[in-house]
Amino acid sequence: MQNKKRNYALFLFLFFSFATSNAQVTIKLDSLKAGLKNEKKDTNTLKKYLILIDSLDSDNLEAKKEIANWIVINSKDRLSQKIHSMAYSALGNIYAELNEYPKAIAYYDSVSSIAKANTFLDVEANVQFALSKIYVYHLTAIDALKAIDNAIQICLQTKDYKLLAKSLFQKSFIIQYDYSNRNIDTGYEKIFALKEESISISKSINDTNAILRGYIGLAESYADNNEFDKSIEYLKEADNFKVPGIKGKSIIGYYFVFGKIYLLKGIALKSSLDIKKSIPFFEKSHEYANMYNNLDWKANNAGWLSSAYYKINEFKTAFDYLKKKNAYQDTINDQENSKAINELKRKYDIQLKENEITKLSNQNQQKATLNKILIGTSAALLFIGFISYRNFKNKQKVSSQKQELQKQKIIELEKDKQLSAIDAMLHGQEEERSRIAKDLHDGLGGMLSGTKLSFINMKENLVLTPENAMQFDKSLSMLDNTIADLRKVAHNLMPEALVKFGLQDAVSDFCNSIQSSTNLKVIYQPLGEKRKLSNTAEVFTYRIIQELVNNVVKHANATQIIVQLSTNNNKVGLVVEDDGKGFDMNALANSKGAGMDNIKYRVQYFNGTIDTVTSAGNGASVNIELNV
Repeated sequence: MQNKKRNYALFLFLFFSFATSNAQVTIKLDSLKAGLKNEKKDTNTLKKYLILIDSLDSDNLEAKKEIANWIVINSKDRLSQKIHSMAYSALGNIYAELNEYPKAIAYYDSVSSIAKANTFLDVEANVQFALSKIYVYHLTAIDALKAIDNAIQICLQTKDYKLLAKSLFQKSFIIQYDYSNRNIDTGYEKIFALKEESISISKSINDTNAILRGYIGLAESYADNNEFDKSIEYLKEADNFKVPGIKGKSIIGYYFVFGKIYLLKGIALKSSLDIKKSIPFFEKSHEYANMYNNLDWKANNAGWLSSAYYKINEFKTAFDYLKKKNAYQDTINDQENSKAINELKRKYDIQLKENEITKLSNQNQQKATLNKILIGTSAALLFIGFISYRNFKNKQKVSSQKQELQKQKIIELEKDKQLSAIDAMLHGQEEERSRIAKDLHDGLGGMLSGTKLSFINMKENLVLTPENAMQFDKSLSMLDNTIADLRKVAHNLMPEALVKFGLQDAVSDFCNSIQSSTNLKVIYQPLGEKRKLSNTAEVFTYRIIQELVNNVVKHANATQIIVQLSTNNNKVGLVVEDDGKGFDMNALANSKGAGMDNIKYRVQYFNGTIDTVTSAGNGASVNIELNV
C-alpha cells in the first residue's frame, strides 16, 4: 500500500511538472480515483490538488470534476472553509465549460454565500467575475454589469490589480456585446476608456499577456466602430507586446483579430489592398487552429477566408473555403450528437441499475406489502365512498372545463390554419420571384443581348450618314441601359449572393448597392456569430430588411441608414434606423400599402416581435426579433 501511495504521488509530481510546461497530459479516471482513495486529507494536500485543477486543460474536465468533488468532501471542517469554497468555485468553472449553466450558477451562489460569511474577498471577486461571463449570454447585460461591478469594487478594496484589469476588460466586453440592444445607456467612448484603463493597470504590474489582450481588444473595438486608423495604431502597439510563448486559443485569436480588422477596413473603405492584407492573418490563424485541432476556430477562419476571397473576386477559392467551413461544421455537429448519445446511454445505464435495485427491494418487501393490503382495503372502501361523493360535486366543474378546453382547441386550430395560409402565400411569392428573376435574366436578358449583337453586326454592313450613325449609337446605349435595368430587377427579385454565400453577405451587398445608387450613407453592422440559417429564414429576413430600407429610401428623406443584423443561438435580430423625418404610427396603421403587411406576415411566421420607435423630425428605428 505504501508503494502504491508513493507511485501515485510520483505520478502527480510528474504530471504537475508537465502541466506547468504546457505539455498536454490526459489523466485516466480509474487511476485518479484509486490514488485519491489513498491520498492524505490535510490542508497542504488539498491545496496541491486545487493547483492541479487549475493546471489541467479542457480535455480533462471529468478528472477536474473528480478532484474538485474529492476536495469538497474532505474540506468541511472550519479550518478548511476557504479551500471548500474554492473547490465549489472550481466545480462552477467546470460546469460552465460543459455549458451546464444552471449548475454552474448554483455552485457559484454556494461559493458566494461561504465567501460572504467568512469575508473571503478574493474568492467572492473571482465568483462575481465568473458570473458576469455567464450572465451576459444567459440572463441580461444589466445582470452581467452588476456582477462585474461587484468584482471591480472588491478588487479595488483588496488591491488585486491583475483581476481588476481583467474585470475592466470584461465590463467593456459586456457593454459592447449589448450595444445593439441598448439595455446599457452608453457607447463606444466608454468601451474605449475601460480597455485603456485595463491596459494601464496591466502595464503597472507588467502583465504582458494582459497588455497584449487589451491592445488587441481595443483595436477590435475601434474597427467595429469603423475607426480603422486608430485600430491599426493599436494593432502595432499589440505587436510590441507579443509573447513568444503564446499558444493555443490565444495565438489563434491573436492572428484572427488582425485579419478581421483588415477585412472590416477593406470592406468599409472598398479597399481590395486591405482585404488582401487580411488573408495571411486568417491563414496563419487557420494554420494554428489545424495545429491544435480546434474545429470551432477552423470553421470560423474558413468562413472569414471565404468572405475575404469573395470580396476580391476570387470566387473559386472563396467557394473552396466555404465548403471547408461547412465540412468543419458538420464534424462539430457530429461530435455534439455523439456526446448527446453517450450522455443518454449513461443515463439509460443508470436507470437500468436503479430499476434492478428497485426490483430487489420490492421482492424483499413483498410479505410486508401483503399485510398492508388488508388494512389498505378497508381504508380504500371508505375513501371510495368519499371520492364518489366528491366526484359527483365536481362533475359540473369538469364539464365546464371541458367546454373551455374545446374552445381553446378551436382557437388554436384557427391559428394553425391562418399560419398555414400565410406560409403558403409567402412561399408562393418567393417561388414566383425566383421564377420571374430566372426568366428575366436567362430569357429576356439573353434575347436583349442577342438583339444588341445583331444591331452591332448590322451597323458594320450599313452605310449611314453621321447623323444616323449617332442616332444608331444612341439606340444601342439605350439598349445597354435596358439590359442593365433588367439585370438589376432580376437581382432584386432573388439576389444571387443570398443563394451562394448566405444572408450576411447578401445584406452587405444590398446595403452597398443602395448606397451606390442613392445619396444615402448606409452603415451595415453584422453582429453575433455568422452561421447558416434555413433557406426560408434567410429569404424572409432578407425581404424584411429589403422592405424596411426601401421604405426609408422612398419616404423618409433621410441622409443615413443603419442596418444591424445579429444571429445568436436560435434567434435573429435586425434593426433598421434612419435620421429622416419620421412618421405617424396611426397613419401607418391606416395605410393601404402591402409592404408593412408582408413584414408582419413574415415576423408572425417565425413567432417574432416588432418594436417601432419614431416621432416627427427624429427619424425612425424598427427593431425585429425572429425565433428561427
